[in-house]
Amino acid sequence: MNIHLIRDREVDATLYADVLSILKGSPGTINFIAGEDVAIMERRLYELEVEEIEQLEASFKEFKEDEKKPLMESRMSLNRASDHQMEIPRIEPWKIVFSWKDLFKICNDYRNRNKLGESDFVILLTGYSNELNWFGAAEERANNFFIQTTQWSRYLDSNVESALPLAYEVAVWVLRKLMFDSWSEGQAFLHNEPIGCMNDFCRNKKEISLKIRTGDVCPACLAQLQKRDVNPNILRQSFHIMDHVRSGLTWKQRTEFLKQPSQLEIRGQLQKLFLLDAGGIEVRLNPLERSLYLLIMEHTGGINLNYLDGEKEKLLSYYSRFATQGDEAAHRRTVDSLCNLQENARNITLSRIRRRFVDTIGEALAHHYIPKNIGDGVYRIPLDREFVVGLN
Repeated sequence: MNIHLIRDREVDATLYADVLSILKGSPGTINFIAGEDVAIMERRLYELEVEEIEQLEASFKEFKEDEKKPLMESRMSLNRASDHQMEIPRIEPWKIVFSWKDLFKICNDYRNRNKLGESDFVILLTGYSNELNWFGAAEERANNFFIQTTQWSRYLDSNVESALPLAYEVAVWVLRKLMFDSWSEGQAFLHNEPIGCMNDFCRNKKEISLKIRTGDVCPACLAQLQKRDVNPNILRQSFHIMDHVRSGLTWKQRTEFLKQPSQLEIRGQLQKLFLLDAGGIEVRLNPLERSLYLLIMEHTGGINLNYLDGEKEKLLSYYSRFATQGDEAAHRRTVDSLCNLQENARNITLSRIRRRFVDTIGEALAHHYIPKNIGDGVYRIPLDREFVVGLN
């Protein structure tokens, strides 16, 4: 099964990459494919004020086709940039509302451009809101989906990594599509009162925290999956993603309670870094940052970065393996600059490594992983090596 994950330009590229990383971290029958970003321009229904969003949530009802039309017609007027030759102030994307029809059209346009088969799934990650204020939806007669990427902090703990609930939504929308022939059939399995199942309706959107943290599927929904004879490999992979997300949502609390950091996996030929207990999120170091980080990681007692000349060949072997651009001479110049105390490349690289970890897991937890100067230019990574997987 091929699932093409695309994003509009309001979705941060790092967030998109994190979602894809979590999904790909559960290998199996489903092949998650990165697609190019797409433009969504000037087909919005209307723009919301904060008070209107709160009012919309307060009156949130189960989806019915006859309720959709008056909602769309009630706010069809808006100022469109294409109608005015003037600069307009930027509007937060989550305040801009699009119809389901137009969001699915973007999926279909992508499908047609890339000549995808009907069995391929296309999932749009969008920063915009949608007319019924859902987290996501599936098209009735095609394997097209959208998932909203914004405003999750309103319904989940603010410390939750944004990629985690999005990866969960990808997994469950795929399962729902395989469970039912039509949306009307699927409505019969929605749980209006939350029970911690993937098909909890979440009339109150804050209830979504329960089902994501539970990461479960109730017996009735499991029976439906069995009745539809869904490929066990797809089920296994989807459940693994859901379990991964569940553990990722709770790991910070467990870390604080157990005083124990997440496992850090060094994965593959490119030696990329993944925090396994945090839902498998990647800490995105560039080739030079990764080369220096791995060098420091290898020296459990620390390494004096004032004397890197003796480590040049080791750094060069890392960097030449990781870098996709430049020839051997260019790689050597980069490493020479890193080792030269007269230049500032070393301090800049260390600063960027620190920033990457802080941006990924927050200041409070990043200290386990960040190289620390323990005196006289000797740097050491505090993380106990029993929490490191894949270190050569």
